[in-house]
Amino acid sequence: MNCIIRVNMLTQKITEEPVPEAYRLLGARGLNARILLDEVDADCEPLGSRNKLIISPGLMAGTSASSSSRLSYGGKSPLTGTIKEANAGGNNAAYLARLGIKSVIIEDIPNTKDLFILYLGANRKELILANELKGKRVYETGEILKQRFENVGIACIGPAGEQLMATAGIANTNSEDEPERFAARGGLGAVMGSKGLKAIVIEKTKDKVRIQDEKAFMEGRKKYTNGLLKNETTGQGLPQWSTLVLVDPINAAGDMTVKNMSQGEWDECDHVNAQTMVDLINERGSGKMGHPCQRGCIIRCSNKYPGKNGENVCKIDYETVALLGPNLLINNLDAIAEINRKCNDVGVDTMEIAGALGVAMEAGVLNWGDSDRVLEIIDEIATGTVLGKLIGAGALSTGRVLGIKRIPVVKGQTWGGYDPRASKGQGVTYVTTPQGADHNAGYVVSAEVLKLGLDLDPLTTDGKVDVSLAYQNYAGTFDCLGICVMATYATFPDPSCLEGVVKMVNAVYGSDFTAETIFQLGDNMIASEREFNRRAGIVINRPPEFIVNEPLPPHNVVWDVPFKDLDRIV
Repeated sequence: MNCIIRVNMLTQKITEEPVPEAYRLLGARGLNARILLDEVDADCEPLGSRNKLIISPGLMAGTSASSSSRLSYGGKSPLTGTIKEANAGGNNAAYLARLGIKSVIIEDIPNTKDLFILYLGANRKELILANELKGKRVYETGEILKQRFENVGIACIGPAGEQLMATAGIANTNSEDEPERFAARGGLGAVMGSKGLKAIVIEKTKDKVRIQDEKAFMEGRKKYTNGLLKNETTGQGLPQWSTLVLVDPINAAGDMTVKNMSQGEWDECDHVNAQTMVDLINERGSGKMGHPCQRGCIIRCSNKYPGKNGENVCKIDYETVALLGPNLLINNLDAIAEINRKCNDVGVDTMEIAGALGVAMEAGVLNWGDSDRVLEIIDEIATGTVLGKLIGAGALSTGRVLGIKRIPVVKGQTWGGYDPRASKGQGVTYVTTPQGADHNAGYVVSAEVLKLGLDLDPLTTDGKVDVSLAYQNYAGTFDCLGICVMATYATFPDPSCLEGVVKMVNAVYGSDFTAETIFQLGDNMIASEREFNRRAGIVINRPPEFIVNEPLPPHNVVWDVPFKDLDRIV
């Protein structure tokens, strides 16, 4: 990857720049953080002209390494006010890398209300007027662009992004060219919308990423691949059951998100678990487990949900099921999948919308478990009614307007499908990551509940700050590489698998990382993110008070990690 593409939406000028040496060994989330720190005033308005949308593939994008095509989007978040990164599966990262593009920087805003498509190809880079796409939903936009442009990957926003809603995400096409892989978190779809950008179209090319030592790369890939295949989670559990495999153990641990975080277990989780989906696949003769979101992925942790008439509805993952299901007391997978698809179509983050809906249900705006009303409200997000705009603003805004105190957010962002009171190290991640409450920023649940690699008591606080920081560094390093966090289930307990990753990186770049020094990537990235937040005036790491004061059944525990331990993180 040898160039940076800079797109000025005010002047409509597109320039190609060489990659500075300081950026050569940075990728994805790490590169985004560095560019934002170098180029963006941290006090900027997230939807104003001074913010930038940065789009970067990881260091391993475009290679044949499994799970290496996560695409990272970055900017200042309209939801959290912090630095923000959201990444998506699919193949767009590989397409950019094979075009030689290390990063795309979208800057300034147009002085008209026009919408544009950004086309990125080997011999053509241009902005194309696209006002005919105004108001179009995501799936229709994807179909229109597939018909108009041949052999391309697509990233686009829906009506929520055009309306600059803080829950808006960016849809990316998957292996079947369906726009279902979302960079969902933090409202970066609104940042894209503020730039007047409806879609990015990326030419597929057969060009290959340059690898400096092919033999060493293949040796490293073999170690890495073998580690993924022999690992019980990445080689068996996830391909067979998808991420829905988490529903039962999380619920059994009392760590489930139930009824707007008022309970930790739900006796109806067996209606929304992996076995229920497998039974529906067998009964309906369609859908599948073990679906790869990107070509060549060995883990295949995704799925295809079967509709009642055999149609593909969408993929559903654990976080979405936990937050739209138990959190809203919706006990029907068909309903959850339909809500998920409608969120995709409108272009919003299912997790943040679920957080807002849980708060609204607690306020009595709609009844618990009312999936039909939920579907109506998501349509209202697209049409821009007052209620639609409220839910589309996210859980914190919804809770403040409705006078609800139990709002499950940190730095303005709804957390994932694990209650921090029953997984205290995961709570440290929610509270201390620069990203706002991001479960993937440091997935301590894997040790506290799933017992993968480590076996930690989820209900104790001893050492949990240091554990979370270590996990944040580990996950952050893989974010820089553009390798899916699911792969860390195998690399964390298996030194040989990790050595394979390091060997591949060195083979591509001629670098000399070791299994220890490669984690400098995560260290440096998180330091850049914290510095950006410091400049933005966001330096305090605190949880919402309700998890400190309200015991969570069934363990009747609060989140009691000492604040003095949090205060040493700056």
